[in-house]
Amino acid sequence: MIYGASIAGWVEFQAACGCFGCFFREPASTKFAFWMTNYLGRKLRSDCPGTEIVALDRRLSHLQTCRRATGDLRRVAADVMNLPFSPASFDVVTCNLFLHHFSGAAAVELLRSLLATAREAVLINDLERKWLAYWIVAYAPWIAQSPITRSDGRASVRQAYTPRELQTLAAQSGAARADVIDLPFFRLGLVLWKRDPGASA
Repeated sequence: MIYGASIAGWVEFQAACGCFGCFFREPASTKFAFWMTNYLGRKLRSDCPGTEIVALDRRLSHLQTCRRATGDLRRVAADVMNLPFSPASFDVVTCNLFLHHFSGAAAVELLRSLLATAREAVLINDLERKWLAYWIVAYAPWIAQSPITRSDGRASVRQAYTPRELQTLAAQSGAARADVIDLPFFRLGLVLWKRDPGASA
């Protein structure tokens, strides 16, 4: 089991790794995302032998294109709102740079869907809405080299959450506890716990 500082450490590591995706042009950035998933999987397997990692994407073509990047990870093509997994199928579920595409009831539904699949916690790494982040994506091409990344990046920053908004959203997820973590590179981490790790047994 992974608790407390270890969970926070994994969210921070995801954020640090995920930021490098902006330096690649499409479809290289997609391949990089899957390669990083594979790397994180191997790191977790090293720390927790016997761990099984599943990579999920809605598009089968993405999973097929990135077969080498995902290594021996199990690959599943499915809609995140209709996951083909039984409740509590995984100890930990991660979601990287995806939440900002959802708002309102859809965002709450997403969090609840992820939480239902996890036994222990959901780890989310996403953007933080700040004007400086928007300016960097829009006017610093050496940071975001891909034209797709620059165009999508501006919209993504506008759609992203502030820490207070993320906490308000998390409160509707049904989690026993929600921790919002301030991360480098204009990122926010969110940990949704199935049961409060700070509560007495």
